[in-house]
Amino acid sequence: MTGATPRAGNARPTVSVIIPAYRASGYLAGAVASALEQTVPPHEVIVVDDASPDVEETARTIEHWTREGRVRFLRQERNRGPAAARNRAIAASSGSLLAFLDADDRFEKERLEAAIEVFANHPETAMTCSDAFLSVEDVVQAGLKNDAWRPIDEVLSFERLLQQNCIYTLTVTLRRQVFDAFGPFDESPAFIAVEDYELWLRIARERVVRYIDRPLARYNLSPTSLSGNPRRMFEGVSAVLAKLERLDPEFRSRYGALAAKRRFDLRMDLAWTLFERGERGAARREAWSAVCARPGASRAWKLWAKTLVGKA
Repeated sequence: MTGATPRAGNARPTVSVIIPAYRASGYLAGAVASALEQTVPPHEVIVVDDASPDVEETARTIEHWTREGRVRFLRQERNRGPAAARNRAIAASSGSLLAFLDADDRFEKERLEAAIEVFANHPETAMTCSDAFLSVEDVVQAGLKNDAWRPIDEVLSFERLLQQNCIYTLTVTLRRQVFDAFGPFDESPAFIAVEDYELWLRIARERVVRYIDRPLARYNLSPTSLSGNPRRMFEGVSAVLAKLERLDPEFRSRYGALAAKRRFDLRMDLAWTLFERGERGAARREAWSAVCARPGASRAWKLWAKTLVGKA
């Protein structure tokens, strides 16, 4: 690519890069640099510190960019989670497109250019996303983030997204008018770590979401990540499904089977994680709940049987 060319008569869209930050002083500068060094530079980069204890140090790490006016730095007075931080940044932004990045992740250099090109070529598109490299301390690992979910259609359906979340926030670019129509991110504590997924589902059900089958970002693998907590993910996605059921009287009749399968898969993931950690008693309880939900699922019975061997 040498730069996405807007269609005749259309001005190039402006992109606001949104970065929530919490305890981010050690790695935020790398994320900001990756946003500023794009082949198609962003209109603005907005960082919102979510009342971190290291807020002063965080501010110093990007001070040269804020002093030059290349980055805006906002502070939350109290810790409210990534949804509130993103909402605050979006409210302060002015770009026609919104691109999301977490403070410990990185953009590849053509990340914004690739998204802009898709919007130019497919004007009905509401949102784009892509694959991502896996990274540990800035070292790219083997495989890609979505290897387990392939193949993924170019237009990502609501049904597919309901079955598994193959959208990663650091790869999302969203039209502002779409966010205005479907947002904001839900700031309820029940949705921490899944507030992005909840919004993507609402958008995908009514608008076109296009998947770019290229790794356009680097997702940092962190053992402390909220998304890496299987208990949090089970509870969070369950809350998302409950919200969908509550808001749409037809959801159960149309998507009930898919929702039940998603809950089952998440519980199995949780049970396996507990089992691998040696927490056999907790794993046994979760595996039995999976058995009760789907008595015909042999893998649930097999896992439950494994938990009976050894100490609880």
